[in-house]
Amino acid sequence: MSRIGVILLIPICLVVEIASVIGIAIFAMEKMYIPMAACIILSIICGFAFVKCIKIVQEGVKKLKEEALKKQGGTRVGDFVSDLPQIREVVGQPYQVLFRKAVPGKNGRPADLAISVNAAVPTTMTFNEETWFDRWSKRMGIAHEHQTGDAEFDDAIFIRCPSNSYVEEFLKEPVRRVAILALRNLGYTEIRITGTEIVAYWANFDPLKNGEADLQDRTGQILLKLAEDLPQQIDTELVEKQSHSLGVGKTLLWTFQIVFAVAFILTFTHPAMRESKILLAALMAILPVMFVYGWLCAFAVRGTSTSHDKWKAMMLVAMFTMPLGTLGTLSGINALLDSKPAVTHSQVVVNKRFSTGKNNSKTYYAVVAAWDNPNDTFEFRVNSADYNRIQIGISRMDLTVKPGKLGIEWLVKKSVKLNAPRAIRPRK
Repeated sequence: MSRIGVILLIPICLVVEIASVIGIAIFAMEKMYIPMAACIILSIICGFAFVKCIKIVQEGVKKLKEEALKKQGGTRVGDFVSDLPQIREVVGQPYQVLFRKAVPGKNGRPADLAISVNAAVPTTMTFNEETWFDRWSKRMGIAHEHQTGDAEFDDAIFIRCPSNSYVEEFLKEPVRRVAILALRNLGYTEIRITGTEIVAYWANFDPLKNGEADLQDRTGQILLKLAEDLPQQIDTELVEKQSHSLGVGKTLLWTFQIVFAVAFILTFTHPAMRESKILLAALMAILPVMFVYGWLCAFAVRGTSTSHDKWKAMMLVAMFTMPLGTLGTLSGINALLDSKPAVTHSQVVVNKRFSTGKNNSKTYYAVVAAWDNPNDTFEFRVNSADYNRIQIGISRMDLTVKPGKLGIEWLVKKSVKLNAPRAIRPRK
């Protein structure tokens, strides 16, 4: 699909996504579960399509920026020319230097340096300083990283690669391990093997402070040494099989997380009379829910050097979706599994109020005495017409409630009786 087609698809996906969410809410309130399920599926599909389109557009914008920079002349900062790739030579062989100045602003980026050499490799790899999270993930069995047996290297560097067998072959030569440690000691924050080149990358690079006179040539020499006699064999069948297995598990868990979060709608369609009680129940349940979901995610994505990165991304999102889903699920269990008879309370309106939001929009509320606590009140939203006609001390609200499967009373329906001074007996 062309870039223009992708750009046009983004607002379409957004409109359909909004319409799907509205449909989910409407069908949930009407208890029409089949069309609600269809809207949930449509919402998930549109969400994935929207994210994919955004990524394509971002990649296109990045390429356009890179092409524009190539047409411009860079400015010199110390020994470096900014924002313009420079081809240099060392020991008669070429390498490329790209220093980018910091870009301020909301969508800016820090200054960085990337020095690279061409290298045909059948896979991708990254070498970073090993963090506490990397070590913890290996101990927990989430991440699996090849260990070379070189204690200094294994303790200092964490390797990300889809093929552990290729890593083993690549690092079998001690000279490569020495070269990677040398680049790290120079100050580079990441060494990347992209499949077509080997890149030494330095985030937050300052050419006036970090730019030693021979830094570029020393880096070029080390990279050229790394690029010598690279192994070209890789077990593609094993990599593809593992990637497919992880992809299926990850997709199922992401889908579950989205659907689980949608259950939050049940807190509005089947509201608890005492919100504090359902919130307390959710707080007691959220830790076990997060533990079980975290274990399932770890089990589904375990076994590779990037498993913990995927697990972390899923758990960061789960910190928002799981509490919402837990609250909604408990509201649903409390109401949908409640088989006890309903009771209708007719309560006199003791007060009314409104709040003002954005664009001067108003939300209206009626206040009635609580039947389970004479010193407390309940507050309910009403429409503007009823609000204007409600007479405090005369108008009533008929509130039909059920005791709840979890023992948390919930509201089945409500209605305003504008002129109903006569009390209505509770109906059991």
